Amino acid sequence: MKQNSDTHEIPLATVRTFFGGVAGLQEDESGIVPWRLDPKLEPFYHPELLSRALMTAGVRLKFLSQCTSFRLEYDVAACREGIPFQFGLRPLPEFTSEDAAMDVLVNGQEFKPEISSVGEQFTLSLDGLSRGIKEIGIYFPTGGMIRVRRLVLVGDSVATRAPSQPRWITYGSSITHCRRAGGPGSTWPAIVAKRKGWDAWNLGFGGQCKFDPVVARVIASMPADRISLCLGINTYSGFFHLRTWVPAVEGFIMTVRDGHPKTPLLIISPILSVPWEKCDEPPATIGLQTMRRSLNEIVAKFSAAGDENIHYLDGLKIIGMGDEHTMPDRLHPDADGIKLMAERFLKFSPTVWRDPLLPPPSAVIRSILTLG
Repeated sequence: MKQNSDTHEIPLATVRTFFGGVAGLQEDESGIVPWRLDPKLEPFYHPELLSRALMTAGVRLKFLSQCTSFRLEYDVAACREGIPFQFGLRPLPEFTSEDAAMDVLVNGQEFKPEISSVGEQFTLSLDGLSRGIKEIGIYFPTGGMIRVRRLVLVGDSVATRAPSQPRWITYGSSITHCRRAGGPGSTWPAIVAKRKGWDAWNLGFGGQCKFDPVVARVIASMPADRISLCLGINTYSGFFHLRTWVPAVEGFIMTVRDGHPKTPLLIISPILSVPWEKCDEPPATIGLQTMRRSLNEIVAKFSAAGDENIHYLDGLKIIGMGDEHTMPDRLHPDADGIKLMAERFLKFSPTVWRDPLLPPPSAVIRSILTLG
């Protein structure tokens, strides 16, 4: 994108308001770093959890503008276990181009941006947009750690926050994190959210869905219209006895309920993973079949205690027997499997989750223009 007199840099104070899918932001003179967990609670995150919380799965910028082109400048560093977090981003040897990949939607339509780089500094550009107000969504990488440095528009000096949508928080493991998706906008939570007109907040942490109480506190503190918790797969071996696993799950749910006593809450049991289905080996290995049965019983217990808005979804309805071809490592769905997960979630989720679709972005924008 060439610099010209019709080029306008949006102040970072304004760009802050465009972020979605974050629990907090850190900022200095160089830019803005988004966090999927609250930065103020950093001392209480295990380093392995912290490295995942800094990955920007589900993080996005959404704004309204009449621009005909735009440019986003950002830094990227890879996030791996055990790295000490400092505000200066430092790329690691394991860094790959996927850690910088972004998707762009304009009025709900996918566009292919140009992405160039010098070292860990990247520039995303999209040119040739039609005139008129439009909703622009930029989906951040599922595996990178990002600092946004500049947002520059051509053809418009003003960008405003996009209209709010019902917020859905979904917590889980790598199955929710979705690093094998076809792109940042093609994770199963992102696909479901786009179809439903929801604002998805992806709290999937690869390998780190271990019922950390601090994560439950973050979920409890965040506004939400829907919450789903996909539980179990990261705790099958070496973490809990069944005696402690059940109260750990119940305590996590109770903490979430402290902040959201009436919000529709969906507990999703593990999807298929053949090696771990019947691997019960007391005292500290719990098979997935046992987890599904226990989660169903836990939900029934909450329901019997008066919780009318808690529901259970069997993970085998999402990925089950016959779907093994979508899991090359017999654990993680590939890109096609992730799309299948979205379709199955939409099909099998409880009735309360099947709200009518909200108007598409173009309709929302027309409404804003009419009212304005």
